[in-house]
Amino acid sequence: MVAPVQAQLLERAAEEARRRSHPEVQLAHLALAALHTTPVIRDLVQRGISSALFGDRLEETLRPHATTIGYRGGGHAPTLAPELHALVLRHSGFLSALRGGQEDALLRALLAEPPIAKLLRTSQFDAGPIRDLHLEATRTMTRLRHSSLIVPHALIALTSDARFVAALAAIEREPVTVGNMLAELMTPTYRSAPLATPEHWVRMSVTRANLAGKRSLTTEFVVVELLRSEHAVTALTSVEVDASLLLHAYVHGTAPAELPAADTLDVVLHDDDFSTMEIVVRVLTEHFGFGEDDARETMLDIHRNGRATIATLPRAEAADRVLAARATTSEHGMPLRIEGIISSRT
Repeated sequence: MVAPVQAQLLERAAEEARRRSHPEVQLAHLALAALHTTPVIRDLVQRGISSALFGDRLEETLRPHATTIGYRGGGHAPTLAPELHALVLRHSGFLSALRGGQEDALLRALLAEPPIAKLLRTSQFDAGPIRDLHLEATRTMTRLRHSSLIVPHALIALTSDARFVAALAAIEREPVTVGNMLAELMTPTYRSAPLATPEHWVRMSVTRANLAGKRSLTTEFVVVELLRSEHAVTALTSVEVDASLLLHAYVHGTAPAELPAADTLDVVLHDDDFSTMEIVVRVLTEHFGFGEDDARETMLDIHRNGRATIATLPRAEAADRVLAARATTSEHGMPLRIEGIISSRT
């Protein structure tokens, strides 16, 4: 007898096969069905695996089946491929005896299957850039003859990072000057938070990169986390850098734009990998009069399409609402891009 949770996973795997008109449910179908379950998400993060890249690898193994004769209306359900049938037989008795951990047990067994384990090994993120940034922060600490590695050391290290330099330029700040001012700030009495370990940076970056569907790992999630932190904001404010403007410029490549001179403006919200769904919904409901359901639907539309026009307003009203919305996002450390453009309806 197949345990209930296991049966649900197998049904989802069968649906993956049906969608592709495959007559057999392969291990790869089950892995695709399980890709967004909590146990697999946790496991991929621990291993440093790109879920998007792993999904690509699984799809590649299924391509030879694309030419197989599929189903016609009312056809039979797909059958289990031999290797998947063997996996079920090996674990069904154990799983049916459990309640809380049965899904975890099956998924661990699935990821250990040799064909799947091989795909996992070829789907790892390269965490080198993140570890290199941490090493550069450590070198900065050593160069300045400091004994503790703290947040400003990472900020100084970033003044040689091309994307960070471009963000500083976008808000009219010169990176060497900012770096020197940060170094001068760190007197023996200066207090700041210890810098997180490289392991924390990698784990956090893998988690967020997988949520964003990334196939490669850069330092962007680390930089955004730093710029949101209280100690980075304090340090940057002390050297006359607006952390909120810098965060926006780092994420979007530009400072928040001035509203153009026109009678009527379209207010546009842009998607990014860092602003939460909750902040988008809050901006829509608090500043643009959306109901909760409409706000959530619009938020999903922005996520799917990259941007959406959320209002068409007289310029004065648009300016008031946009500035208030930007203040809300800045208060919560979110780089949500909200702009006014000349309306297409005028």
